[in-house]
Amino acid sequence: MLQLVPSAFCKLVALRCLLCVFIASSAFPLLACAEDAAPPRLRDLQEEQRLINSHLTTAVRELSEARTDYSVGLFNKAWIGVGAAGIEHDNAKRLLDGHPQRIERFSGFFGGGESTRRSLREGFGDLHAQWHRLQRDVVAMERDIGQQLGIDVTWGRTLLDSLKRMRDATTDPALKAQLDATIARLEAAVRSGNAEAFAQAVAEGERVLRDGMTRDAGAAAAVSGEVRDGLQSRRSQGLEGSSSQSARGLLEEIDARLADPNLSPNERARLEQLRREITQALASGDTDRLQRLITTGLPRRSEPGSGAPGGARAGNVIRDHPGTPAGYMAVRDPETGEIRFFRSSDLSGVNAGYIGNRGERLVKEARETLEEVPGSGGTSVFRPRVVEARDWSLRIQQVSENVGVDGYTVRFRLTDRLHSGNFQVSRWEVVGPGGVAVAKGPAGNEFEFSFPSAGQYSVVAHGVTDWGSDFSIRTSLDVAF
Repeated sequence: MLQLVPSAFCKLVALRCLLCVFIASSAFPLLACAEDAAPPRLRDLQEEQRLINSHLTTAVRELSEARTDYSVGLFNKAWIGVGAAGIEHDNAKRLLDGHPQRIERFSGFFGGGESTRRSLREGFGDLHAQWHRLQRDVVAMERDIGQQLGIDVTWGRTLLDSLKRMRDATTDPALKAQLDATIARLEAAVRSGNAEAFAQAVAEGERVLRDGMTRDAGAAAAVSGEVRDGLQSRRSQGLEGSSSQSARGLLEEIDARLADPNLSPNERARLEQLRREITQALASGDTDRLQRLITTGLPRRSEPGSGAPGGARAGNVIRDHPGTPAGYMAVRDPETGEIRFFRSSDLSGVNAGYIGNRGERLVKEARETLEEVPGSGGTSVFRPRVVEARDWSLRIQQVSENVGVDGYTVRFRLTDRLHSGNFQVSRWEVVGPGGVAVAKGPAGNEFEFSFPSAGQYSVVAHGVTDWGSDFSIRTSLDVAF
C-alpha cells in the first residue's frame, strides 16, 4: 500500500500538468486575437535595422557624389544626386518611425529577452543618430542647390514623402492610383534634373495631396501638421500673384456691368452668382476654383472696337477680358493660345516666363510687338514678334552671418547670376516653421534678420524688373544653434 502512494501521486501530478498545458494551448489563440498583432520576431527586427542601415549608407554615398558635382558647378547633376539621397533618407525615416515600439513588444522564450531588447535599442540609437546627421547634411545641400537653381528642393522632398505616406494609408483604390501616378511624375522630375518639370510636378502633388485630404479622412491623418501649414502657406502666396489680381479685375468688371440699369434680370442674376463664387474662392483660398472662374470669365460685349490700331479687324483681340490693365488690350497668341496683354497705343508688351505660378521665380523676359498678319475668313490676327529677350538667374545670397545673444543674424542680398538687367526688391518676408510669416522687411536689395530660434525658415524677396515683370524669389534656411 505504501508503494502505491508515490505512483498515484506522480500520476496525479502528471495529469494536472497535462491539464495546464491543454488550458494554456487552448487559451493562446484567444490571447493572440486580443492583441493587435503578433509580437515581432527577432529576425524581423534585425532585418528592419539592416534595411535602415542600407538606406542610410546609400544616401551618404549619393550625397557625397552630389557634393562633388556641386563643387565643380554641375548644379543640375548635384540636384539629381541630393534628390536620390533625400528619397533614401525618407525611406529610412519611415522604417525608423515605430521601430522602438516594435522592439518593446518583442519577447523571448518564456517572456524574457531583455538582453536582446537592450541590444536592439542600442542598434536603433546608432541608426537614429546617423539619420539625424544625414538630415542636417541633406537639408544644407538642398538649400545650396535650391539657391543656385531657384527651386525649393526640401519642400519637393517633403511633399513626395507625404504623398507616399498618404498612399500607404488610403483605402480608396482610385486615390491610390492617382497618388502612384503623381509620385512617379515627381520622382521622374527629380531624376531628370529639369527645374520646370519639377515645379509642375510639385504643383500637381500639392493639388493631389489637398484632394486626398478631402476625400479620405484616414489618409489625411498621415499628413503632418507641418505639411498642412506648408500647403496653406503656398496656396496663400499663390493667391497674392496674378490669380488674385485677375479675380479682382473680374470683380470690377462685374460691378461695372451690374451698374447698367438696362441689364436683363437673367443676366443680372448670373453676374451676381458669379460675383459670389469669386468672392468665396478668394476668401477660402481655393486657387483651383478661382482659376476656373477666371478662365471662364465674362462673355464679350456686343459693342465693337477697343480703340487699338487694327483692333476692330484682328480676330484674336479679346475685348473686355477680365484683369486687362488700363490702356492695354488682351490678345490670344495664335500659336500657343495663351492670352497676353499689349499696350493699345503702340502694340508693345513684355512676355515673362516663370517657374511655378506667374509672379514667382522669373527665368526669362521678352519685349514684343504685335504684327497684324492675314488670318482666315478675310480677317487678320495679331502675332507677337520678339524685339529683345533676356534670361534671369535670381537668387538670394547670404553675405554675412553672426551668432550673438539675440540669435542667429544673417544679411541677405538678392542677386542675378547672369547680370541681365535692373530689378528692385519691394519687400522681404520671413516664413518660420509651420509656414507662418514671422517678419516682413522693407524695400531694398539687402535685408538683415535675426532668427530667434532653431527651425526651418524660408526667406522671400518680392520685387519687379525694370521691364515691369513681378517676381518672388525664395530660399530655405535650416537654423540650428
